[in-house]
Parts: sequence; C-alpha cells; structure tokens
Amino acid sequence: MAPPRFPPSSSAARLPPRSTPPEPRPSPPAAAAGAAALAPGSLEEVLLQAAFDGNLRLVRKMARVLDEGDGRRLGDKVGAVKDSNGVRALHLAAGRGSLPFCGYLLEELRVDIDAVEDRGETALTFAINSGNADMVRYLLDHGADTEKLNNDGLTVLHFASGEGFGHLPIEVAARCGARKDVETLFPVTSRIPCVHDWTVDGIINYAKSLPDVKDEEFCEAMLDMGKFQGREAVKNKDYRGAMHIYTKAIALNTRDASLFSNRSLCWLKLGEGEKALIDAEACRMMQPNWPEACYRQGAALMLLKDCKNACSSFLDGLKLEPENVEMNNALRLCLVQRKV
Repeated sequence: MAPPRFPPSSSAARLPPRSTPPEPRPSPPAAAAGAAALAPGSLEEVLLQAAFDGNLRLVRKMARVLDEGDGRRLGDKVGAVKDSNGVRALHLAAGRGSLPFCGYLLEELRVDIDAVEDRGETALTFAINSGNADMVRYLLDHGADTEKLNNDGLTVLHFASGEGFGHLPIEVAARCGARKDVETLFPVTSRIPCVHDWTVDGIINYAKSLPDVKDEEFCEAMLDMGKFQGREAVKNKDYRGAMHIYTKAIALNTRDASLFSNRSLCWLKLGEGEKALIDAEACRMMQPNWPEACYRQGAALMLLKDCKNACSSFLDGLKLEPENVEMNNALRLCLVQRKV
C-alpha cells in the first residue's frame, strides 16, 4: 500500500552532520545594505532599494527604464540586478513579505524564482527566515524548488525543521517532550547562552518556558514541504533519505499518523523490522480504524517473521476495507508462509 499522497529533498537527508554551525544567513535589511556597494544613485541601487521598501510604483518605473529594447527579456534584466552579496529584488521582496511585489516580479516579469545570492540562498529561504507563512505558501504555489542546495549543502527544510524555526534540534526535541532525543543530542550540542541550567532537565524546563509557536500556518507550510520531499524521496527509492525527512517532519507534529506510517514504510524497505513495527504501532494507536495502519503493522510483523500476528493485522484491515486488493494479497502470502 503506497503512502498517502502529500503535497521536499532526499538530498537533505543524506547530508553528514555538521561539525560547526552554519554562518548566519543574511537578513533582508543586511542584504539590502549590500546595495551600497553599487554605484551611489545608480539605477540598480534604486531598484533594489525600492524592492526592499516595497515601492512597487518606483520599481515599475525603473523597469521601464531598463527596458531599452536591446533584445533581452525585461524579466531577465530585472532578475539580473543584484547587490555585492548577490541579493536580488525577489530575495528582498520575499524577505519583507511583499506579496504584491513578488506577484509583479514572478507573474508579470517572470523572473527566476530559484535565483540564488552568493551563499546559494533562494527567495524561499529568505521568506522562511522572516517567518512569513503567506509568502512561503505563495512561493511554493509558484513552483519554488524545495530541493535546491545552498553552498553549505543544505535545503530549506533543514532550516525550517532541522533548526526548528530558529531553534536548535535539541530545543525542538525538548519542546516536543522527547526526553530521549534530548539526552542523545546533549553531548554533541554546544551550550546555549540563554539556558542557565545546562542539563537535560534544564533544557527541557527552558523549552517549556518558551512561548508557543504563534504562526500555525507557517508550521503547516513546513509540514507540507516535508511531506512532499518525503514522497519524492520514496518515489526515487531513496528510503533512507525519506526516513530522515519524515523524522524531521515528525518533530514538527508528533500527532500526524501519516508521518509515522510513511516512516514505517521506509524502515520496512531498509530491512529494519523492529523500527518499522514501532512506527506502525504508533500509527495504529493514533488511527485505530485506518486500514493503512493495519497494513503497515502487518508488513512489519511479516518482516519479523511473526506471521500469526501479521495475519491478525491484515484481517483487522480487511474488516475496515474488505475490497483492498493489496491487503488481501498480503494476507494470502502471510497464510502461505505460516503453512511453510
């Protein structure tokens, strides 16, 4: 049974752990300051400053000046304008959350949505850094590449979930109540200055004191992106990559049964029966009347050669969905193996 259909990158999951934290990514204001390296008062500088300010009227005017009929498409000309850090108008507009401005650049001028600045960051990364859910969704809806790697070999999902929207992985684990994960991450995490009690309990207490994430839509957008990347990784048979992606997504929502179901499939394909069963059982606990949860549990039990209980799981699934062909086939195979 294929995993449920979900609307990011297997490559992110294959990255080795970083020994040092990534350099701070340029904030939109800092990026705008890079325009100072352009000739003062130049057309390019004015255009980028207008993009940062969200002055669409001025940008339209500057675009008309750029359109001198030299054969190049206007969108290519505007898209090529960048400051000393390689930051373009779309980066600035996305970071500032200006939907009308981005609409003009992408829908009218059709600039490259995945153009990068000098560190390899796209407009989508700028939008994620600013925490603007509407902008993130807009860029995703217009085809922003969620699998594009920056110069450090990281994707936008790494920033969104691996860093927990501005928090370290250990903070995300603590906020999710995953004590074992906190204990695992503790020895390899540099001390966080604002956490005075640098112990496992101290980190958990600190995480509990943090305000709740206010922008639920932003979290939802990141989950959608993670589910999409996981689906693509499974499609490409990169099951280990998909497993890591789903693990990051689970850190954002520990109550999504479909994530556990899909990760169970990955463990199954990797030959990890025990881990596949743990995720399948978690899935059934959350959704006891979901046929797919029964199927995942049965498949994991078959891998562990527990055909008796596997048959029970498949039978439970068939009670819920009698016409499920894949479930019926799995049950027949299980019965044959029991006889053998």
